Amino acid sequence: MHIFYKTNPRIFSRLLPLMLTLFALPAAAQIKFGGPPVLRNDAILELGSGKKGLLLPRVNNAAIASHPLDTAAAGMLVFNTNDQSLYIKKFDALTPWTRINDGNNLSLNSLTDVNIGAPAANQLIRFQAGKWSNWTPDFISTSQLLTFTGGDVEGTTALTGNIVLNLKNSVAAGSFPKLTYNAKGLITGGGPLLAADITGGSNNYIQNQTAAAQTSAGFRIDGAGTVKSMTVTDMTVDGGVVFTNATGTVAQKAAQLVWDNASNELGVGTATPGAKLDVNGDFKLGTNGTPLVGIQKTSVSVTDITPFSWSDAPRQVVATLPTGIVLKSNDNIIVNPRTNLTARVGIAWSRVTNAGARQITVCFNNTGNDATVGTVVLDVTIIQN
Repeated sequence: MHIFYKTNPRIFSRLLPLMLTLFALPAAAQIKFGGPPVLRNDAILELGSGKKGLLLPRVNNAAIASHPLDTAAAGMLVFNTNDQSLYIKKFDALTPWTRINDGNNLSLNSLTDVNIGAPAANQLIRFQAGKWSNWTPDFISTSQLLTFTGGDVEGTTALTGNIVLNLKNSVAAGSFPKLTYNAKGLITGGGPLLAADITGGSNNYIQNQTAAAQTSAGFRIDGAGTVKSMTVTDMTVDGGVVFTNATGTVAQKAAQLVWDNASNELGVGTATPGAKLDVNGDFKLGTNGTPLVGIQKTSVSVTDITPFSWSDAPRQVVATLPTGIVLKSNDNIIVNPRTNLTARVGIAWSRVTNAGARQITVCFNNTGNDATVGTVVLDVTIIQN
């Protein structure tokens, strides 16, 4: 037996016989060191001091796991120098030591059975950021449930990760769920989502689908069911007018129906309209109208200075229309002079005489004597069907 002391050796020599006498006391006797001279009947050993403590054996993990501490008696206490914690032996023989938690070293590995009493009314369970309890079938069997009855689950700060709540029997299989919130934004119930749930004039609306399918303003409907904005994907023709096809699908037809938003022009049969309405193909005006292919307008100057009278044959003048004009042999030609013709001279008719050469013939007549056509600018309208 080793005894260490810091007192005077003479004093210790006087105390030694007393200490040896204490070892001979019966097992039922009580021993007290320090403090008031009052013994407690429930303590076999009592240490009393206002500024000193009991120093337990200090060991490390290796010592705890090896003989003789690995088979120590139940109830033994030691101080582990590796994690600076108290350990107690709860069972005899070769059984593990149990770490005594101090509130700052809680973990799933150090927790044993934790029993939480019935909560008070309106008491909340709070999950703080960075504080987690990992529940898996290793700790809670799949048949066990966490049940909340009339209570709230609330996070005091923003959490990372996922918390999955299963609202059992709230909806039928395959249906879309609807969650009911209270004034605090907490889920209070659930049920199947119905078309009538979004009422007219409410602040509820559908916005977006998925980030991969649309932009942030891709699709939005207000509470009255009015489409506020919509972005159509997979339709890359700039200005292509959308329509519904025979199956009801929204579609486009490239270069057949195009709106030029910069020039405010509509193209039918062309992707580059050059007028407010640019139709590349036949068209029809009015219920009883004749389908037409196109209408062209141009001008041409003709000259004929040979005099002729009413008794002479009408004067036929050939005019070649400008480059770019396309003629067909059966086109309708309308000719109007820009200025007054010579007195008693008029236009009898006009027609296409050489479509490939862009030539028309204009016939002038005279109801007087010795008059000329002269030089005149004619506005020509060509109607094709």
